[in-house]
Amino acid sequence: MADMLRLEVHNSPERRARAGSHGTPTLKTTETIKDLETRDFETKLFSLITSSAQLESAVKYRHVMMDMMKSYTDRLKLTDAIKRLNIVHVAGTKGKGSTCAFVDSILRSHGLKTGFFSSPHLVDVTERFRICGVPITRETMLRSFFFVWDSLHSSKDSAGPYPPVPSFFRFLTLVGFKIFLDANVDVVILEVGMGGRLDATNIVTPIVCGITPLDLDHTRVLGDTIEQIAYEKAGIIKPNVPCFTSTCQDPEGLEVIKEVAKKVGSRLRIVEPLGRDSKLVLGLKGGHQKENAALAMALSNTFLEHHLRKKRKSCPGMDDEGVLDVPNLAVLPAPDDSKISPNTIRGLLECVWPGRTHTIDMPSDTWGKPGSSSVVFHLDGAHTRKSMECCIKWFNEEILMVNKSSKTTIVSALVFNCSHDRKCNLMFERLQHECEFNRVFLTPADYERPNNSKYSSPQSLLKEIGIEVNDDEGRELPKDELPESTHHCRWQHIMGKVWDSIRARSERKNASAEIMPSVSDTINTLQKFAAELPENTVLHVLFTGSLFMVGSALNSIGWKPRSGLSFQVENGGMKLI
Repeated sequence: MADMLRLEVHNSPERRARAGSHGTPTLKTTETIKDLETRDFETKLFSLITSSAQLESAVKYRHVMMDMMKSYTDRLKLTDAIKRLNIVHVAGTKGKGSTCAFVDSILRSHGLKTGFFSSPHLVDVTERFRICGVPITRETMLRSFFFVWDSLHSSKDSAGPYPPVPSFFRFLTLVGFKIFLDANVDVVILEVGMGGRLDATNIVTPIVCGITPLDLDHTRVLGDTIEQIAYEKAGIIKPNVPCFTSTCQDPEGLEVIKEVAKKVGSRLRIVEPLGRDSKLVLGLKGGHQKENAALAMALSNTFLEHHLRKKRKSCPGMDDEGVLDVPNLAVLPAPDDSKISPNTIRGLLECVWPGRTHTIDMPSDTWGKPGSSSVVFHLDGAHTRKSMECCIKWFNEEILMVNKSSKTTIVSALVFNCSHDRKCNLMFERLQHECEFNRVFLTPADYERPNNSKYSSPQSLLKEIGIEVNDDEGRELPKDELPESTHHCRWQHIMGKVWDSIRARSERKNASAEIMPSVSDTINTLQKFAAELPENTVLHVLFTGSLFMVGSALNSIGWKPRSGLSFQVENGGMKLI
């Protein structure tokens, strides 16, 4: 039984050599999964992000990130092992997760054992760590988490000038390295958390790196111009490591990326998206995924070429058949469908990335009127103006497709949230210009970050899009004027005033904003609303603006990520089962 599996690992040099282990310390030899589960994993995990000390340290030590992360990997005895990992490193603002998901799927279709580190998770932290496309099991998470936790606490006397234990994302980055080393993966697809230059993931030297299109995001940390953000993202570029970006890249940002690549000594190539005439079917919906897929193919082809070259070195007589050609051009044209390998085509088709252009048909026995009305959820964590434009286009295309294929009546609803430091006004402007919603709900996610926004009133946001409001319309509501059920929704009330002010000046007939205390309350309201709709009506609900809120929605409806991969100890090493 899994909960009784013992981790009886003897870490002798002979055992490590025989097993091909990376030689890192292990958990206590007699600790069972059941023992690990009693050690209050959740409390320890979330203490890394919820404590004020951790939040302060995340900012305080950012400028010395590389030295600090090396200090942690040294204390974990992982530094040399991490250097041997084969890595595809991806930064960007828009589409970096989808690009990584395509790379992961393509490389798996070519027979490689992949590890994929991403953020944030939607429902469970195990989603951040995928082996061969599947989130790791809780057992694997517990083993690796407590390896890092115990090792850092036992070596805290050698922490030097840095915190004994890093903050949330940095800690999970270390956990990810441990997981992928134990799994002995062929390649790690590593998604940057924030920025790039000072991101915790940037301690690696990858085989190839990519930068997806840029937009204004995390401006408080990364800068409030595209040029500043581009400089931070381009920080992942390394000497003699090929780098790819898209022709859809922001022109100002592209110039910065070019300058950094030239200075560092990296060959930068720019990839054109899949053409309109391409017949390739992508697993991820939306026209913008053609950009992500083309970039992913360039990254995958470069890695595969490297991988095959290594195999030929170790096997001199190896046949060259199947070696991929990466053209030596500054701008790579859109790939010709006829020249794309069947494995790559399959990888593009089978790619799955929850919460991004993600559609779920809700079961008719609990939603609406069975056999006569239905409910469809559309989920996309779009959190910048450009990503919102892509989201809206995808959503409208989905609605249009339904209209063409059936004679049902369409009713639509919007469920929205974004963090306090993002500009909801820009996203609202696009949503109201392109869509009409019968119901609009603004709700916090189940996990809501502390409010560090400079926007304390609707007025400051509305001014940015040229809307002047009177003092009463633009003021922030005091807490005692808020309904008791939404006292904690101060930011949502500000967003509600912004939405309604834009609505009053729009030609579209969108509903006014309803402030909801939670995502689960919103889901319950939607369910009641659906039950009251006339026959032959389809309710389409767009969840967008925040991946955390999308994750809360998936959790509320009982969605679970695919899982099932685990490890067992064999001959002193870890074996995937």
